[in-house]
Amino acid sequence: MTSNLSACEKLLAIEHQMCSELNNLKFTPPIDYVYNPLLYAKDLHENFIKKYFENCSKKILFLGMNPGPWGMCQTGIVFGDKDHVKEWLKLCGQVNKPKKEHPRKKITGLDCSRKEISGKKFWGFFRKLCQTPEQFFQHSFVYNLCCLAFVDTSGKNITPPEIKDIQVRNRLLNICNETFVKIIKEFKFEIVIGVGKFAEKNAITELRRNGLSNVKVLSIPHPSPRSAKIFRVWEEMTLKKLKEYDLLKYF
Repeated sequence: MTSNLSACEKLLAIEHQMCSELNNLKFTPPIDYVYNPLLYAKDLHENFIKKYFENCSKKILFLGMNPGPWGMCQTGIVFGDKDHVKEWLKLCGQVNKPKKEHPRKKITGLDCSRKEISGKKFWGFFRKLCQTPEQFFQHSFVYNLCCLAFVDTSGKNITPPEIKDIQVRNRLLNICNETFVKIIKEFKFEIVIGVGKFAEKNAITELRRNGLSNVKVLSIPHPSPRSAKIFRVWEEMTLKKLKEYDLLKYF
């Protein structure tokens, strides 16, 4: 990659290449709707990258799986609960419509009336811990392995591991993993923190496969309300993990 590009320009170029490759994939039922917020929420997503990526030391990468319907699907920002995007990250930007949207999963951007519960939990925790977004992004960044969200005809989300067409699933994950590894190499991230077990296990496998065993892979629980037991104590569990990993000094 051209060395005279800024870090932001490099990351956006990497994502653009990934989107071009993903655009060639053909998804079949039960996947009836495919959302790519890097395209229709491009303006807001790029504002996020430009504001917080350039000056980040790029030590820690929090790795999620793929966009949620009321978070990144609406804002183009990982775990992007619109209230935290507007009020804490202080971001704004145009969000257009995808080519095809489910009537129960409409895109309204920062005007979305629904809450992204996982995003509210994630950013709410780091808002308390770091006080300012600049403190969080001084050493850390957030990224989803897959930028696509999948919805069936009923409006139910389908996660990448749940895709039944093995060939398509493997091709999808190959493209996403190639991009993930490229980002780790290009920006020399030292630590990957998988948000949830899928992200952690996938990162371990791909980094080893690509000779990047020097990159430390850790994990925190996913802040999903689906697991009520974990959800209730997620902040305490995550704080404990960051203490165990001796990472609180970076926040």
